[in-house]
Amino acid sequence: MTSIMCARALVRDLFDNPVAGARLMSQGLTGLGVLACISTPLGGFLTDLFGWRVALTFLAIVSSTLLFLLFFWLEETLKYPNPNALKPANFLKTWRSILRNYTFWSFSLLQAGTYAGLFIFLISSSFLFIRILNISPTVYGLLMFSMSASFIVGTLICRRLLLRFSIPQTVAIGGSISLIGGTLLIFITVLEIPGLMAIMIPVYLFILAHGINQPCSQSGVMGPFPRAAGAASAWSSFIMVVITFGVGYLMGLFMGDSIYPMALGIWFCSIFIALVTWLVVPHAACRSVDLN
Repeated sequence: MTSIMCARALVRDLFDNPVAGARLMSQGLTGLGVLACISTPLGGFLTDLFGWRVALTFLAIVSSTLLFLLFFWLEETLKYPNPNALKPANFLKTWRSILRNYTFWSFSLLQAGTYAGLFIFLISSSFLFIRILNISPTVYGLLMFSMSASFIVGTLICRRLLLRFSIPQTVAIGGSISLIGGTLLIFITVLEIPGLMAIMIPVYLFILAHGINQPCSQSGVMGPFPRAAGAASAWSSFIMVVITFGVGYLMGLFMGDSIYPMALGIWFCSIFIALVTWLVVPHAACRSVDLN
C-alpha cells in the first residue's frame, strides 16, 4: 500500500492536469494488470509444483530486487520541496485542508467503493471456487489471469474515454458498467444459473469498470493538492483500507457454502459506485489548493 501511495504522489508531482494524470495512472495500472496476469498463474503453478513456501520465497526475491532498483535509480519528482512540510503545525493544516475538501471525498469514496467490490471477490472467490467448485490452484490462477485481463481492458478503455470526455463523465460511464455487472451477478445468483462463466461474466464487467474508475479516482483525490499529493494519497488510502476492512469483516461473518454473500456484496458496491459517480462526483471541481 505504501508503494502505491508513493506512486500516486509521483504522478501528481509530474502532472498538474488531472486528466493527464488520470491517463498516466491508467497506463501504470495497465502495467500492474499485466504483472497480475503473469504473477497469479505463476503463483498457482509454483504452489502446485513446489509448495506455498517456494511461491513466497520467489515473491521475496522479486521484491528485494525492486527495492534495490528504486533505491539507486528513482529520482526526486517534487520540483520545489517544502522544508517546513514535516512540522506538526503544517501537518495539521494540510490534513485539515484535505479532509474538508469535497473533491477529495468524492473521489476517495469512489476509489474505496470500487476497490471494496474487488476485495470482496478476492477474499471469497478462492474459497468458493477451490473448496466448493473443486477448481485446482493452477486453474484458479488462470481464472485470476482472465480477471486481470479484464482490468487491463478497462484501463485501456479509460484512456480512450479521457480523450473525449471529462473525468466526471468517464467515471459515470464506469459507474454504469459497475451497476450492470453487479445487478447481472445478483440475477444469476437468484435464478441459480449454473456454470463458472455465468458467475465470471458479471464479475468481468465489474472489474472492467474498476479499470476505468480507479485511474480517475486515484488522480482525482490528489488533483486539488499540488503541494500535498503524498498526504492526499495517504489519506485516501487510509479511507480505502478502513472501508475494505469493514467489508472483509462482514464477509467473514456471512460467508459460507454459498455464492450469495459475494454476489450481494458486489451488488451493493456497484450501487454505491453508481450513486457516487452519478450524484457526487459531478459536483467535484478539481481546483489547486496552495497549502503553504
